Amino acid sequence: WSPGHGHSYIDLSQLTIEAECNDLNTNCLSNIVKFELLMFEAPTDKSWFSYWPDRIFCCNSDNAATGDCRDEDVGLLIIPSDLPAPFVRAITLYPGTPKRLSDEGTIVHHDIGDTGEYVLFMAVCDKDASPVILDGSIDSLDPYGYLPGNQFGNLPFYGTLSCLYSFLGIIWMIYCSLFSDQLISIHFWITCVLALGMIETTVYFAHYLYWNDNGSQAISLLTTALIFGVMKRALSRIVIQFVSLGYGIVRPTIGEDFNRTIYLGSAYFILSLIYTLATSLPAYNKIATSKDLDILSIIVIILAAVDTTFYIWILSSIQNLIASLVVRKQAVKYLLYRNFRGVLFLSLFFTGMWALYGTAIAYDDKFGTTANWQTRWSVDALWELTYYALFVAIAFLWAPHRNSQQYAYSVELTQLDDDEEYNANTVSNTVDNDASLDEEYGGKLHDDSDPFIGTGALDINAAATKKA
Repeated sequence: WSPGHGHSYIDLSQLTIEAECNDLNTNCLSNIVKFELLMFEAPTDKSWFSYWPDRIFCCNSDNAATGDCRDEDVGLLIIPSDLPAPFVRAITLYPGTPKRLSDEGTIVHHDIGDTGEYVLFMAVCDKDASPVILDGSIDSLDPYGYLPGNQFGNLPFYGTLSCLYSFLGIIWMIYCSLFSDQLISIHFWITCVLALGMIETTVYFAHYLYWNDNGSQAISLLTTALIFGVMKRALSRIVIQFVSLGYGIVRPTIGEDFNRTIYLGSAYFILSLIYTLATSLPAYNKIATSKDLDILSIIVIILAAVDTTFYIWILSSIQNLIASLVVRKQAVKYLLYRNFRGVLFLSLFFTGMWALYGTAIAYDDKFGTTANWQTRWSVDALWELTYYALFVAIAFLWAPHRNSQQYAYSVELTQLDDDEEYNANTVSNTVDNDASLDEEYGGKLHDDSDPFIGTGALDINAAATKKA
């Protein structure tokens, strides 16, 4: 994979360092600064911090007195004796004179032969030394390109996921074109979610590809992908809530529940957008304060409450709708929604499994060794795959067909004599409950003179206007 072509190295030749000299320090020109570089491969069986158990990295007179370092190393980095194959260089700086590492004569290009996580120290241990300014860049190339090792899995993943969304989009548009005269509202909502998913995954793939080829992130691409991702998740919750309420399938309108769903989805979008941008965009020189963390914690709590409200509302709505369909003896729609409920329960099961998997990945990191850095990307990838599978199932269940409009608002006479759940609910619910279960159609649905055992029959306009 270009540009790495199988080669890996860390190059410091573009880095320039300079000891600062200002008017506040009149003797700075004679103050020579020792600038040190230390690079080593982090262990996988313990944290690299364990090489400095007291978190003391520089040698001073107190450390030398206790034997933690030698007297001649006072003012220098402490190099543990058990540190594996460290690269150590000390560079002399004269204040006011910038020095480029490529001109220093030290080894600034390091070919990497072993897969692992590498730690680079830059230190000035003399507390009285002049401030040091670093300028330039460090070139770290992996065998496949500039993407960090723990991020590379996202490149082929989002490329594949983008193709899957595009393939689903082509199939969906073919069905919509073939049955364009049978489209109902739910089809347009699904199309919007599909379009957002296609844009999000494509932009994510472009972002990781740019990062891999150029060594820096394209903030515009990343921000665009994050925004479209939040829009997709918010709209998905709205669509699933609409489906659970029977909007466009059982009921031509859902009254005030429509506005409530939109309001709840908008709240999720705003809160999730703030959280996503705050946690996913590079911080660069910004350091989060305790106030920032407090605000972010409040947003997380409110966002969790909104999400929980969605989940409870969706599950209760679909359960009530299934009970309503049983009472009206709507076997086909009952089977449709029972399958949809099964899909939701299956997605919840896998959601729990992936949560346990993510916990196991974090726990197996051996207390900070980051031993699982090669598989960390898969945690978020599994959530995306679960979402895609759920979306495919919904698109399949509500795909356009030649009788979509008639099917959406018609009422049938069919019964499921061999379905245990259907028969159990039919026994426990009488037809007299029809008026309380669906006031949208104007009250009691049972009518012996109506061969369709209902009101709207096959006339969409009649179904939509029958209120009295």
